[in-house]
Amino acid sequence: MVGAADALVWAKDREGRYLLCNPALARHLGRPAGAVVGRAADAEAYPPDVARALRERDAEVARTGRMLEAEEELPAPGQAAGAGTFLTVRSPLRDAAGAIVGVVGLSTDITARKAGEARLRLLAREVDHRAKNALAVVQAILRLTPAGDPAAYAAAVEGRVAAMARAHAVLAEGGW
Repeated sequence: MVGAADALVWAKDREGRYLLCNPALARHLGRPAGAVVGRAADAEAYPPDVARALRERDAEVARTGRMLEAEEELPAPGQAAGAGTFLTVRSPLRDAAGAIVGVVGLSTDITARKAGEARLRLLAREVDHRAKNALAVVQAILRLTPAGDPAAYAAAVEGRVAAMARAHAVLAEGGW
């Protein structure tokens, strides 16, 4: 399962040296698994601030013995930009006696999900903005329509709102 997983699966000792590196992690790091196992490859693959943050999270799990879940921006090795967002779960790695000897983790690429969530937030803001604009126009129609005769007032408001709806349809068909 570990070898077939799309997620990055790994185990490290307390010094940050990889004990296990699945093929997905090897591909992410841009090197064969044999060049990762036995090395503190994070320091070699990532910018210093990213490698330091990973070490600190690993150390927290090893120190507390508690699982830790975090979203991490992991750039492609050798690049400061082009980060992918990963949801990483770390757990303590214990020996047969129960002593914590390292950390085991699984990092799932959630870059596409995060981009989709950002698009949905943008769309929601746009819909909110357009709805408020439409309601402001309706308020103006109501205020500016002469209200002497209730039947004439209702017909005038209806006509103006219908004209607004037609204009909206034309804008929507034209892609705004």
